[in-house]
Formats: sequence, structure tokens, C-alpha cells
Amino acid sequence: MAPKTIRRSATMVAPAKAGRGRWRGVSIRRGPRPPRGRRHPAPARSRRRDAAGLSPFRQPHRRDVHAGAGRRGSRYGRPIEGVNEISRFPATIASAAYAASAPYPPFVVLQFLPLLFDAPVAFVIICTAFVTSMLTGLIFHEFCHALVADRLGDRLPRRMGRLTLDPRRHYDPIGTTLIFFVGFGWAKPVPVNPRNATQMAAIAIAGPLSNFVIAGLAALPIKVGLIPFWHPFVGGGAVRLLAQEWASSPADLAGLFLGTVVLLNVLLGTFNLIPIPPLDGSRLLDLVLPPKLAYEWGRWGPGMLMLLVMAPFITGGAFSLLTITGPFVDLLLRAFLGDATAIRFS
Repeated sequence: MAPKTIRRSATMVAPAKAGRGRWRGVSIRRGPRPPRGRRHPAPARSRRRDAAGLSPFRQPHRRDVHAGAGRRGSRYGRPIEGVNEISRFPATIASAAYAASAPYPPFVVLQFLPLLFDAPVAFVIICTAFVTSMLTGLIFHEFCHALVADRLGDRLPRRMGRLTLDPRRHYDPIGTTLIFFVGFGWAKPVPVNPRNATQMAAIAIAGPLSNFVIAGLAALPIKVGLIPFWHPFVGGGAVRLLAQEWASSPADLAGLFLGTVVLLNVLLGTFNLIPIPPLDGSRLLDLVLPPKLAYEWGRWGPGMLMLLVMAPFITGGAFSLLTITGPFVDLLLRAFLGDATAIRFS
């Protein structure tokens, strides 16, 4: 999911640039004007708000590129801090739409409960692979957002403590847990303050690319033929039939573990490349769309995304996000594994 951006107050007036490269200060509705040639100190309500760039006063030394939450004239700023003019979803649904998400079949862990009695080792391997994929995929996804932003000169993720692989900084207890039960979830979004839309696109694309890197590394032993390729996303009745084969040897168990890691990270990266706001792929569209069209697309995008997420429940499984992303997923699996013709999603 695309990293969140910081909202600024609409009541402040942008500072006027004085001669010889000095700032006159900011014009505020109340209070005297600061002396000529001196910077206006940003009133810090708290060190945390000031460091995060959340101060309601514009700071002359900080370039503010986000005009507000979907406000007309904002080309790519779609922040989720404060009042969001784009959508009125409940808090949990809005968070799911604004962070790294993962579309998996509904109740993905519960459907493997029969294996607990038929093949307990395979059940443990599948659950371990899910936990590893989610912790690695989501955390590394958000870390790469923060890393690219920091390399481009945006120090906001560093100030917020997000430039780390510590799971506690990126893990969302509710969002990440829901992945295992309802098929989609989220991690904590990374706050960024890029200079322009090009930097925003570079920051956004770093997340999905990180998932493809994880998938490629996990697929290497399978690609060279050291272990077979297994995955748990098969038809409901085939799970029990394949359970004994999955647990027949250590090589098969390793193939089941790495195959699950590969498949989940490919799904995670592919889903976030969908060009529907506020997913990462929508930031690429902001580079080419006119400002007015980008505004309208950002306004209706979250609602369209939630309809796609709920499509399997509405259509009884006849249509889902995999209907859209399936060809690209198959292409990536062929590139990573060599043969993905046996992939079947339940």
C-alpha cells in the first residue's frame, strides 16, 4: 500500500520569499508579523508533532508539497491524517485501504484445520510459512518505503522511527491478524513528505518490488531443482489428498514452506501494483493523469477498492481480485519458478 502523507492546515498562508534568499516569515491570522529578514519559528506544541511535521504552522525551511486531503489542486497528496475528504469509511476499513494489503482466499488458515489431524507436520509448516511471509513481506514492504524516502532526502520516516526492520514499528495487531482470517489486512503506513510526484512514485514502487525480491530469493532453491515446488492453494478436496505427499520427506516440507513464501509475496506485491487509489500502483498514474482527473480518481478509488475486496463474498467466488491479477501472478511465478501451470487458487 502506498505510504501515507501528512496533512497541513488550510488556514495558514504560504511564506513569502524575500530577496537574497531569506524568508520574511509566515502570515498568520493572529499575532504580529515577525521582523524582516528573520525566520518565523514554528510554534511547537510538542516535540513529537513538530518532528513529524504535524505542526499547524507552515515552516519556511520545510517544503510543503501536499495541498491537503484530496483538496482540488493537490496532484498526488492523499493524506489520511485528520479529516479525510476522500472517503468516510470506518476507521478499520480506511486503514486497510491506505496501507500495504494482501488479498488471500477467505479464511485461509481455517481451511487447513483438517490437516491438524491428518498431517500435523504439514499444518505446522503451512502456518509457519504464513507467519513468516506476512512478517517478512509486510515489514520489509514498509521498510523499503521508508528507506527510499530517506535516500531521496525525506527525513520524516527516520524521525518517526520507521527506518528500521523492527517488527514492532511496522506491525499492526488488528490489520495483520485479519489477514489470516478474512483474506486482507494491513501494516502501519509509513508517513512521507516527498518533494514531487516523481519521488512519491519512486517511494511507492519500492514496496511491491521488495516483495518480488523476497519471492525471487525464496524461489532460488526451487528454480535450480534442489527441492520440489508445493503450495497450499489447491482445491478444497485436494488438501487432504496432498497432505501426505507434502509431509513425505524433508525436501517436500521445505518445498511447501518456500513455495508458500513465494506465492504469498507475489500476491502481495501484485495486489499493491493495482492502479486504484490508495494502492502503490496509483502513484504511477499520478505522473500522467491531469490534476483534475487525478483528484476524481483519488476520490472514488477507495470505494472501488473495497468493492473489489468484497467481490468474492458478493459474487460467491465468481469474481475476485485474482481475476484481475491472475495473469500477472502466473507470469511472475513462471519467471521465479520456471513452471506455474499447476497453480490453482481456492
